[in-house]
Amino acid sequence: MSIDEIIIGCPAAGRSWILPAWKKAVDAATIGLNVSYVFAVPKWDSECLDLVSGWASTHILATDEAPRRDIRDWSNTDRYYHMSEIRNTVLKYVRQTKPSLFLSLDSDILLARDALNDMTETLVVNGADAVGGATFLDSVDPTVTNV
Repeated sequence: MSIDEIIIGCPAAGRSWILPAWKKAVDAATIGLNVSYVFAVPKWDSECLDLVSGWASTHILATDEAPRRDIRDWSNTDRYYHMSEIRNTVLKYVRQTKPSLFLSLDSDILLARDALNDMTETLVVNGADAVGGATFLDSVDPTVTNV
């Protein structure tokens, strides 16, 4: 499979503290590829907006999200609906752009150097339309994953 263009992105509210490390990991995993970015960022988040607006080939979807405490509380089902709306906003942009590939990569996940190659190989070998990469969620215990 030839990767002509890949778009990588995610919702990014209050994430300016991690995005430089996130981009460094993406850059290391995409050497030689035509990469562009898409982020859904709330209008109130000037730190994040300033940061990603300085990156080449970046499209920012400014959202009207209300400011919130930076607590990732998933006990309220409204939060699930809200996040699905934000993610669908990103996906709508991707569908309009029609890249060869789209990688939805949350801002708190640092892409391993070979992860994109591994996922692309899985797409080809299995004739799949989508894949999910294994994500290690604990720096000490390798059995704590997303699978």
